[in-house]
Amino acid sequence: RLSSHSSHATSTLDSSAKVAAATGAAAAAAVEARRRVKEEQRARGGVGSGLYTAPMPSVTYRKGQQQQHSSPPPGVKTADGEDECGSVRDDNAPPGSPFDKANESFGKSKAQAARNMAVDGFDQDELDAAMEVVEHASMLNVDLVVEPELQWIAEEFWQAQLPEGWEEYQDSQGQTFYSHAEKASSQWEHPLQRYYHGLVWMVKKGNALLERRRAQEPPEADEIDEMAMYAGVNLAEEPHLRTVVEGMVVAPLPPGWIEDEDTGAHVHVETGRTIEAHPLDDYFTEVIRRVRWERKRVLAEAERDRATRRELVGRTTE
Repeated sequence: RLSSHSSHATSTLDSSAKVAAATGAAAAAAVEARRRVKEEQRARGGVGSGLYTAPMPSVTYRKGQQQQHSSPPPGVKTADGEDECGSVRDDNAPPGSPFDKANESFGKSKAQAARNMAVDGFDQDELDAAMEVVEHASMLNVDLVVEPELQWIAEEFWQAQLPEGWEEYQDSQGQTFYSHAEKASSQWEHPLQRYYHGLVWMVKKGNALLERRRAQEPPEADEIDEMAMYAGVNLAEEPHLRTVVEGMVVAPLPPGWIEDEDTGAHVHVETGRTIEAHPLDDYFTEVIRRVRWERKRVLAEAERDRATRRELVGRTTE
């Protein structure tokens, strides 16, 4: 028994050392990548890349904005069996979906391990910021050492401003949750987490599969109209969203998902979880929101430029 216990302890220490070493490497990679990301974003003229990626509505550093709550905010309904914040943790969630305890624990252990070790060549502020990125990458099942090209997604997720109406809180145990007062609901998952999960997959494989399907089976006009209605898009007034709506029509299912031929519902094979909506609906909904925001920003900027030119012309003619 003693030998077994000693062997287990040694194994645990070795495992911790490996986590710390891997996390240190990820932190170092993240710091370097964060420096490169700034230049890449400036060169792209926006955050992200790819056909179905839109610029962020805004970038806000969220650290320190959490509010302490030992009970749900006003207006949040709770029921027996629910957590303190008023939503049920989904232990049967598919990989990369609502609440993944193992993934969350892994992310926190990596972050803690890195904060307990020194990474030569970087100051503490850089390391702290890098570890936030590493932690958010782990929430998306992204290993920044193996997939450094996805660094910008983790960076954006970390800095993303919460959608309108959502607020971030902490319960009495220091666990973060999110509440929407108008909807009278709270949840553990970041409101944009599913979007970023979708974005990771779309960048890795989804965009290529989508374009292949679009070329092989172009969506019919009635399919596009029906999907536009489903997505709340008026193509007569928002023709710039047509490409996104067409993408929704031919969107492939992420790995592990199948469509039930009888009901049309979508089933995650490993967990048995069934949902009516397409697994990428949250992703496309956020893309639509961002495209609308960007369109509004561009039009407002163009109007300001026209007003400035009119003012200058008026001055020269006086």
